[in-house]
Amino acid sequence: MDMMELIRTRKSVRTFDGKAITENDIKKLTEYIKTITNPYNIPVEFVLLDAETHGLSSPVIQGEHLYVAGKVPLKEYCAEAFGYSFEKLVLYAWSLGIGTTWIGGTMKRELFEQEAEVNDGENMPCVSPLGYPAKKRSIKEIGMRMAISADKRIEN
Repeated sequence: MDMMELIRTRKSVRTFDGKAITENDIKKLTEYIKTITNPYNIPVEFVLLDAETHGLSSPVIQGEHLYVAGKVPLKEYCAEAFGYSFEKLVLYAWSLGIGTTWIGGTMKRELFEQEAEVNDGENMPCVSPLGYPAKKRSIKEIGMRMAISADKRIEN
């Protein structure tokens, strides 16, 4: 799938099938993460966190086993660098059949920051669960997508 097709087809996923991501897909993600750069030349560090091991969850997510947290040094254009880099990761994950959704508030931020080892002078703008999308969305996800008009984005 080419980049434009990935962008057009990618959707936020909040309901996962409950299966752990395969070791092969984790290896692909890990290798890809090492190659991510951004036009601001600001390093963005990604940390994969096992949900059970680290006691991580979000009330709007179901069936996840893995999260990715991103950390960026606090400096000019760090938000842009982070967003650019995180979206590259999200699109690559989608190319592997792995769903994501940006989470910035519906989580225990302090716990995620502790587990991702966010240091002074760093920011963790958001995290995302990683997993294979379930065949059917949960009632909670359907309601949330309706509330935020997630299925009405502009397509060109």
